[in-house]
Amino acid sequence: MIEEFFKAHQHTIAAIAAAGTLAAVVTSLVLAWSARRADRTRLRAFANLMIVALTGIDPKAAPELLVVGITNRGKWPLRIPAMFFYWKVPFKRTRMVIMPLDMTGSALIDKKSYPIEVAPRMRENFFISDLANFKQTVKSMRGADTFADRLRLRFIRAFVE
Repeated sequence: MIEEFFKAHQHTIAAIAAAGTLAAVVTSLVLAWSARRADRTRLRAFANLMIVALTGIDPKAAPELLVVGITNRGKWPLRIPAMFFYWKVPFKRTRMVIMPLDMTGSALIDKKSYPIEVAPRMRENFFISDLANFKQTVKSMRGADTFADRLRLRFIRAFVE
């Protein structure tokens, strides 16, 4: 009786075995992908304008700086090179790399030596430029003063690499 049942349903049993094999292969691929992704270094970056308020300086005339904060969200140290920040205007092939202001140092900012290592689950702030240089950079990125260039400039993106 059992032999007749298995003989009558041999193709169904073969299909179930094939589906089980496929499920095992898909499961192993998903587990390998997630394990590889867990070892990847991940970061989160935010760009802000920061007013530097010092004693003896009028708050209305205080310098404004473009600051990028990078948080290492991975489990391995993250090395930040000197040229990590750039601007990209849509539909242009070129990228505009920005040298950080803290690479050269100034009266307001301490000098940093690059590459900088950011420990896991730690945050580091980088001073990119002051507001006057930032405005000059935006004007140079805009190029011609056409409607299309002004429209493209609204969709400019900043990247950390």
